[in-house]
Parts: sequence; structure tokens; C-alpha cells
Amino acid sequence: MTDRRDLDQLVAPWGEDEVAALFRLAGTPPALAEDEVRPIRAAARESWRRQLHRRATRRRSMVVAATLAASLVIAGGLAWLGTGRGSAPPAAPVAALEVQAGEVTILPAGRVTEGSPELVSGAVLATGRDGRVALKLAAGASVRLDGESRVRLESARSFGLERGALYVDSRRIPGQHVEILTPLGTVTDLGTQFEVRLSAVADGRESELRVRVREGEVRVDTLRGTHRALAGSELVLASDGGTRRGAVAADDAGWQWAVLAAPAPVIEGRTLESFLDWVSRETGLPWLVVEPRLEGLPGATVLHGSVEGLTPQEALEVVLTGSGLRSERAGGELRISVAEAGGD
Repeated sequence: MTDRRDLDQLVAPWGEDEVAALFRLAGTPPALAEDEVRPIRAAARESWRRQLHRRATRRRSMVVAATLAASLVIAGGLAWLGTGRGSAPPAAPVAALEVQAGEVTILPAGRVTEGSPELVSGAVLATGRDGRVALKLAAGASVRLDGESRVRLESARSFGLERGALYVDSRRIPGQHVEILTPLGTVTDLGTQFEVRLSAVADGRESELRVRVREGEVRVDTLRGTHRALAGSELVLASDGGTRRGAVAADDAGWQWAVLAAPAPVIEGRTLESFLDWVSRETGLPWLVVEPRLEGLPGATVLHGSVEGLTPQEALEVVLTGSGLRSERAGGELRISVAEAGGD
């Protein structure tokens, strides 16, 4: 057998010219038949196809890797924006939901904090026929929404009333006024309890704005001028510019929806006198002790327990019964007396 060194020695003396002469002497090789060429051609195409597939796969892998890297960069950036110096602070709540009864829709839904959803500017509240809502504003005022009403919270002291009625008790925020924006005018309180109702009349082609004042004073600004309404009065403004006035008592039946929507107070550790003052403010009825032996008792009696979920009238009955007392409505007053043994 000839090894590699023998072959090298055999070929080494030959130059390029000699090798070319050998090829010329060998002549042209015979052409291959089509049956012999066809499998060679198919094998070449298959090899070429596999090479293209491998190259495409490598490209896709590179694209996916680049996309994942970009996604990680974006996610990291968003995380930094959400927690770092570039993040926008969450919107501050402007009101907390205290009472919600019947059909009520709130958009967007509020954040729940200690059981009370908090609402931010731009939230829209709508009630069905039996719906009732009570809100506590960040500034401290109480705002209630009647059935079949719709309102938008513009800020902690501004509301857009689209239909229905709002009741406002702003006594707790002197110097900080609540304003109600309506298509017929802007109602601004001057430290008071009042109702604003926007209603459709004349088959819905016209509307009117009614303002009823239970305590204090309100101002109504329209394109035609400014109007004021005092406690015990009612002001009605029509869309055609007409106005009319009337009287309304603090205990009028028209306030009843707002009374039913009133949030119950915390009575634990509160005096009976303070509780009766709350009932009086909600019902519009001043309270009066009618028996000399009860003199000083309301201020000295400390309450315990809870009236959560009760209306002012229901809470009054529960508290007085527990204190051995009773109440009677007479002459526009709540008259407090000792409950007779075995009596009602």
C-alpha cells in the first residue's frame, strides 16, 4: 500500500502544465443521463432549502431576543415611572360614600378605604327611582342625591347637576362654599342647608330649576342676573327666564327624602343632648323637654351602642326607649318626656 509520503513524492515533481496535459489526454467525460442527474439536482435543492431555513430561524431568534429585550426595557421604565420620581401622584379623593341604597351607579368605581369608597374628581353618580346616596366631602359638608338623579363631581366643593336633586348641608365648613352647576344657573351656598332640583317640564322641551332653603342663604347666578333665597323660601327659575317664589317650612314633607338618606352618627360616648340636636337638624323639628324632672338629663346622659343603618326617626325611638324616654311631635316640635310604665 502506498502511504501519504509516497503520494506526495509522486505528485510533487509535476507542475501545472503537466497536469493540464494529462486532462487533455483524458478527454471530455461522457454526459450523465437524466435519471442520474435528477437525484443529484433534488439533493442540491434540499441542501439549499435547509440552509435557508437555518438562516431564517436564526433571524427570527434574533428578532424575538431583541423584542424581549425592548419589552424588558419598557417594563422597567414603566415600573420606574410608577414608583420613582417620574410618577404622577394618584388623584386625591374629593368625597367618601357614606350611604348607598337602592339602584345606584358610580363611574368610575371608587377606591375602598376602611369600608367607604372614595371618589375623585370626574366621578359620575346616577340613581334609579329608589336610589339614595349620601356623600361626605373632603372639606366636611354632607351632600345627598335623590332618586332619578345624575351628578358629576367636579371638585371637593363643586358639582354638575344634570337631572334630579341634590341636598347640601354645609354648616361644618364656614367660609368654604359649595356650588352646584346647572344649565340654568350656578347655585352657591352661604353656609346653609338647601336643595337644588333640576326638572323637565312641558313634555321635556323646557326645564326649571328649583332651589329650596332650609337654613341660611343661597345665591343663584344666571345669565340674566343674580338671585338670593333665604331660609324658609323657595325660588323657581324657568328656562325662559321666568321666576317665582314661595315659602317652605323646615319640617315640610318635601325634605323627607333627604332625611331618609342621612348618614347615622356615631353615638358611642355622645351625650343625649348632642344626639337630639342632630335629630333636630335632620328633621327640622326643635326638641323640647316638657317635664321639669328631666331638666339637665339630656346633657348628663352619655349614650352607648350604635344606630348604624337607622333613619333619624328610627334612631330617635331606639335611643329614647333605651333611656326610658319618649317623644311626641306637636306644634312643630319634638317634645321629650318620661315613658310611662307599660305605655307606648
